[in-house]
Amino acid sequence: MIDTTYQRTIDDLLAFQMHFLQRNPTYRRNRLIGWVLGPVFFFVLGGAVATSHSIRNADVLAVLWVVGGLVYAVVYRPFYDWYVKRTARRMFRETGTRGVIGEVNNTLSTENITEVVDEIKNEIAWRNTERIDETPLHTFLFMTPMSAVIWPRHGFRTEDEYEKVVAFAKERFAHFHGHT
Repeated sequence: MIDTTYQRTIDDLLAFQMHFLQRNPTYRRNRLIGWVLGPVFFFVLGGAVATSHSIRNADVLAVLWVVGGLVYAVVYRPFYDWYVKRTARRMFRETGTRGVIGEVNNTLSTENITEVVDEIKNEIAWRNTERIDETPLHTFLFMTPMSAVIWPRHGFRTEDEYEKVVAFAKERFAHFHGHT
């Protein structure tokens, strides 16, 4: 059994949100559609301007439209992700984060994991967990397809403590699911 206490911040919650969204087919599809349609719009307008005989300097304007499409293609994806993070951060602040961020107490036993934040207690049996995802800065133990225990690497007192918790979680998950 492992008892651990660590800090979870709003940035950790945002990291989970972005991790979840970037794996979500609808989010990826919408981002791809916006990324493709924007430049297509610019290129079509550039082509229309280039073939117009009634517009002075049509070739210059057409080049500007094409350059605009290229700039859009480069800027769109980082801007889209920035906008989603900004919106999510605002929603978290408006809704409140009680029971989600702050000091987190976890008890990991051989049969379940218990998380307590702001006197709100969640408990789930290892056999009911969904999956474990890792990024360089976080480990996410999915309790449901849309919610997870968030272990931020920076939130633990030591790197060793973080690694010990993650290793134990992987071992228990593998025990009940046959893989990590």
